[in-house]
Amino acid sequence: MLKKITRAAALGTALGLATAGPSNAGGLLTTPTSYQGFFFGDFNGASDIQGRLAVGGNMSVSNYSVGNALSNSDNSLNGLTVGGNLSFLGGNVYHGNVAVGGDVKFNSGTTINNGSLYYGGTATGYNSSAIAPIHMTNGGIANDFFSTQEAYATKESTYLANTAANPTNGTSQLKYGTLTLSSNVRDANKVVYFSVTAAQLASASDTELKLSGPAAATSTTVVVNVIGSMTNSESWHGGLNLNGFSADHVVWNFSTATEINASGIGILGSLLAPDATFNFASGQIDGQVVALNYGTSTTPSGGEFDPPIGFKGNLPTLAATPEPSTFVLAALGGLGLTWAALRRRAAKSPV
Repeated sequence: MLKKITRAAALGTALGLATAGPSNAGGLLTTPTSYQGFFFGDFNGASDIQGRLAVGGNMSVSNYSVGNALSNSDNSLNGLTVGGNLSFLGGNVYHGNVAVGGDVKFNSGTTINNGSLYYGGTATGYNSSAIAPIHMTNGGIANDFFSTQEAYATKESTYLANTAANPTNGTSQLKYGTLTLSSNVRDANKVVYFSVTAAQLASASDTELKLSGPAAATSTTVVVNVIGSMTNSESWHGGLNLNGFSADHVVWNFSTATEINASGIGILGSLLAPDATFNFASGQIDGQVVALNYGTSTTPSGGEFDPPIGFKGNLPTLAATPEPSTFVLAALGGLGLTWAALRRRAAKSPV
């Protein structure tokens, strides 16, 4: 498994991260919500992602698609950002540029519909009549882009799981195979916090989040703190229903997990798991995923990423870092080691 930066480092004052509670509505990252997937390690996928994708390590996919739910207004951004090496053998990046810090391997069936390819290593296999790669140090990716987002996500996840600052105000019950999470909080300015274990989540055949009372307020933000990791034999599965809550205001926070397994489930809401490998065998997620790794080199994850693309709830804003632009970053080509080089030096690929 890839080596993580420590939580102590992530919480350090040198990073300039606030320690106070919510100041205004914030997300899982400091970047725009159109990043539907943000992974600090490696990405091995076998299906599609409809928003933007960022991968800090290496990415390997075949017949894959990125960004088909985006629009032409996103074409000036990076639709796909990879800090390490990219193997993309067939498929499409529908909107935006592709920026790769290391080597790029395409085949004739790989297309970039509305953007350019920037790369820092070598580029092979691409259709030269349709793609004109542009060599740029680190593919134009800021040296601290991934480390800054990882530190922020770790800080956010740790803060949300702090029951002293954010006491659980929703109830949970696992009965007859159904895990029911319920609350009567209907205030868009408040956050409903639930707490369950990873074992409970994996053992339930159905999960329901419901808002009690006569009126629903889909703008209420929900944080489900999931305690612990799943074992190889455990998997999040079955039905998942929202009653009175909106998927783009729900986040499943796995602050201490190192492994999350899911199969045959439609996950409603976003997933925050900065230390975890997310093994998503089948199903779809309607939300944003922020995690360490996606799948493994031997078992790519086949789950689909469906709209809503981003998390739109009201979470604490703990830091503010502008997102770098590939074109602005061209001037930064000579600034030291890249994030991908640091990752490769310190880590091994997951098994």
